[in-house]
Amino acid sequence: MSHAYTENQLVEQPAIGLFVDLGWDVMSAADETFGANPHPGPLPEGEGVSLGRMAKTEAVLTGRLRTALERLNPMLPPEAITSAIRGQAAHSAFRGGSSHE
Repeated sequence: MSHAYTENQLVEQPAIGLFVDLGWDVMSAADETFGANPHPGPLPEGEGVSLGRMAKTEAVLTGRLRTALERLNPMLPPEAITSAIRGQAAHSAFRGGSSHE
């Protein structure tokens, strides 16, 4: 049985629209290219997008997390930032996710 309304129509697209209205950068990861990419974001035409993840199982974008933590906590030494990321990664792994630095 087919439904007239989908999760995409009712939830995902309105949420994406809200994030755009709030000034966030949004992109579809449907065609994500995995692997180390020094410049996450849109790739050349036809090559998809890179979020800087090595695998789909990585729920946390650690590169972006590090950048945000450094921006929000400029007085913290690099070791403290790394420790916070490792703590988050351990928590994520415990909950069934995966994260790589």
